[in-house]
Amino acid sequence: MVAGGKKWRVVAVGKALEWLGADGCRAVAESLLTVTEHKGGEIWAHCPWHEESTPGGAFSYSPEKDVATCLSCSQSGDLIAIYCGLHGYPLDSSDGFREFRDLYAKDAAARTIPVAGGKKEPRVWAPKETTVAPPTWHEKAASFVGHSCTRLENNADVQAQLLAWGITMETARLCRMGWNDQDKAVPRGSWGLPEVINPETGKNKKIWLPQGLVMPMYSGGKLVKIKIRRPQEMTSWGVKLRYWEVPGGENNRFHTYGRPQWTVWVVVETERDAALVWQETKGLHVGAMGLGGATKRPTTEAAEILRRADVILVALDNDQAGVENCWKFWAAEFPQAIRWPVPPSMGKDVGDAVKDHGLDVVAWVRAGIPGHVLRRLDKEAARIRRASAPPVMPDLDGDNRFEDQSLPEPLRELLGILRQYPLQVDADTAQVLVDQLWVRTNKERWEVYRRASWLLEAEPVKKYLSACPGMRITTKTIDQGLAQYRGATDTPVTEGEPAGVQELFGLMSQGPLQLERDTLRLEYDQTWARKKAHWDMILRISNELVMDQDVVEWVGGHPDKTISAGNFWRKG
Repeated sequence: MVAGGKKWRVVAVGKALEWLGADGCRAVAESLLTVTEHKGGEIWAHCPWHEESTPGGAFSYSPEKDVATCLSCSQSGDLIAIYCGLHGYPLDSSDGFREFRDLYAKDAAARTIPVAGGKKEPRVWAPKETTVAPPTWHEKAASFVGHSCTRLENNADVQAQLLAWGITMETARLCRMGWNDQDKAVPRGSWGLPEVINPETGKNKKIWLPQGLVMPMYSGGKLVKIKIRRPQEMTSWGVKLRYWEVPGGENNRFHTYGRPQWTVWVVVETERDAALVWQETKGLHVGAMGLGGATKRPTTEAAEILRRADVILVALDNDQAGVENCWKFWAAEFPQAIRWPVPPSMGKDVGDAVKDHGLDVVAWVRAGIPGHVLRRLDKEAARIRRASAPPVMPDLDGDNRFEDQSLPEPLRELLGILRQYPLQVDADTAQVLVDQLWVRTNKERWEVYRRASWLLEAEPVKKYLSACPGMRITTKTIDQGLAQYRGATDTPVTEGEPAGVQELFGLMSQGPLQLERDTLRLEYDQTWARKKAHWDMILRISNELVMDQDVVEWVGGHPDKTISAGNFWRKG
């Protein structure tokens, strides 16, 4: 690090190399910089000293020499100068030097560097704005993620690895995780990025899409960033690189899982662990953020969410960079932050603790939240469960079900309600019609109305209504509707069909299930899926039946893009 001026002691360049060694300098540099590629033992990255119009093509750092150079701004320095540039210090700052030493080389001999000009004003940290990706990048990135999702659905080995980390396929689907099956390199221009010339070869650089677990990040429903976790840490050119950020996205942003209005957040280092924490704690309305590196700082969007929070559990890794070095920043900038790593005996991070020691993530998070906040979260969660639970029919006049026991149970219950109470159902709009004065005068009548409305979501009821176009189903028209319903369903369509197809229809007839024809992806109601029997049906379809060749061919020839029990046997 270079310092100048009469009252300054000169600090030799390469002090970080003396303290940390080449491997240590490489690890710290990769955690600090937005890396674009590794080449010839050097790290190429976004310049930490100036705002680039085409990031990633001019700045390089050599861990072996502890020398960094930017061909664009002509600035050079060492690892400490990189740290100072990224954290708002002048490149020759004694404060930045001390902070780097305290963070990464705590055991180094203390070195006193007097401050020029007397006492300095305290540095004020401010979050950085994100750089918006071009429209073509969003289009190509969305296509890449979509294909990766399909590959993950068909890769049992990767699914098993996710499960070993504690991540279910339901969570993987909700987070749009995918699997890239091989390394790829695509032209930057095809993704809407400006061309960058490789100074060594004179050729245009390409976007590297390595094999690995694809973890996209969305903001406002739009894909803004892609992180890939490689299966091997070592690259073919001899560099340790477990995680890779696809160039062109908003790569300084945190992977954020949860709603912005939630008031309790868990901060972890990796995006994988953030998804795991969110999976386990979303029922409490506790969100999770994956930093992508212990020294990464929040952008404007993440900082706004965190400043509104009541509690931030800082669960960085149990190593020098994670637990000790970065806590100072979080404690200073976010007074509501609580240092909460996983128990050291369970490993360095949440993923290790779950995989190797069976950590109960919910219990661990709950133990870190102050009692008054936890009580409020529990109360709100209970309220939401009550509101989302299906209404229960009040016992007014005994069994309300329709007498025909051959009908599917939801339809039988709805027709029984319509026969007993002054309610009607519009078959075209699928709405319950009721006299407002009648329903408001008695709480039990209101529950009857809610139950009837909820039953309209059942697949057998939808099928019944679709067979009765233009009708209002009342106690007088029930029999007419049943005649039309039976006329539409009594045809023996399953005769001669393959066994797998018949089993698929039987399972899909038992709940609110839909199968996408082109992707073979099964959609289902989350509340319905909570029962073990229903979840087993989902697994049977998703993991086994859609792999059956007869089923694949039959579904591929269906005239509708979305297949349900109601249109299962429709012919084109």
